[in-house]
Amino acid sequence: MNKNILVNYLGRKGGTALYSFEMVKGLIENGASVYGIISNQNEMLEEWKKLNLKKLIIVPTYSGKISCLIATIKFLLKNRYKIKDEFKNLNIDVVYVPAFHIWSEYINELFPNAKKIITNHDPLPHSGNILKNKLIWIYNKRSLKKANDIILLSEKFKIIVSKLYNKKLENVHVIPHGIFDFYNSFKVEKNSMYSKEKINFIFFGRIERYKGLHILAKAYELLYKKYKDITLTVIGNGNFSEYEKEYAKLEGVTVINRWIKDEEVKYFFTGDNIITVLPYLDATQSGVINIAMMNKSLVIATNTGGIGEQVKNKETGLLIAPNNVNELVDAMEYAIKNKIECKQYIDNASKMLSILDWKNLSKNLLEIINREK
Repeated sequence: MNKNILVNYLGRKGGTALYSFEMVKGLIENGASVYGIISNQNEMLEEWKKLNLKKLIIVPTYSGKISCLIATIKFLLKNRYKIKDEFKNLNIDVVYVPAFHIWSEYINELFPNAKKIITNHDPLPHSGNILKNKLIWIYNKRSLKKANDIILLSEKFKIIVSKLYNKKLENVHVIPHGIFDFYNSFKVEKNSMYSKEKINFIFFGRIERYKGLHILAKAYELLYKKYKDITLTVIGNGNFSEYEKEYAKLEGVTVINRWIKDEEVKYFFTGDNIITVLPYLDATQSGVINIAMMNKSLVIATNTGGIGEQVKNKETGLLIAPNNVNELVDAMEYAIKNKIECKQYIDNASKMLSILDWKNLSKNLLEIINREK
């Protein structure tokens, strides 16, 4: 019997918005009966409307602290009961949460008899803004404890999550991160940002303390003393104030500190001699790695969290120890001096990505959905 699957995702933008869309699209392509609840501010709202969903419920959400308070009160007192009314004559067999939102559990509770499946992108809180990260993590624990099945993106956290939430290992699953080929659907004009004559290092992603931008600045400064034919571009949204002084004194550096729209992403990976550097202090996994590999950019990343499952050292990229300036300098220098070897890593990475097709990954999710509770 084809089960009725309700996708509960109220996030607005970024990697989880695209991840959620791609997994749902894959479920539908695999013949699943899918219903959706999404935010009216979802940046992919028009794409969701094009999907062959059985029903799509669009919920008013928020974009700031004050609007969060007002919208949450309205949601708890009124809008979630509208959701319940929309499904009163329909039996929902499974509720799937592809990424957390603070309202996710309140929607899950509307379907007490449904099997709950949650994708947990960050099994442990990141360093940096530890209070914020811990508060989110503690809140999400409530949902994870109630879930029938938890999906992770990395094998490394499987036993940890099993113990944290008292789940049998058979109820903790790993489905690796898919490739964001959606970004390649946008036409990109020739990128003149990067010089053909230089090695162009880039950092791409949200600006957060655990991303290791201080380490990157120190490593680039040391490397520039030996190599003048290099550049560094830092691209991403977030508070860059604590890095401004050290990056301002570096030569050959460009900082693009703003939100990057979907249609712009490929542009920043288009050009010559682009090497993506991700010097994370800690991490779970990285969607940026797959974007870089898909666009034929060599990846240098730290071996932390599940990143070692995404990048194989001197096979599909270069791995270094976290929080180690000297190792980062050595890896960046290796990329400069060993172009032939690194070209092979890029080719190997491209082949590896072929198994990360969303239809295949969603098929794995459908198998979990169709298992008995």
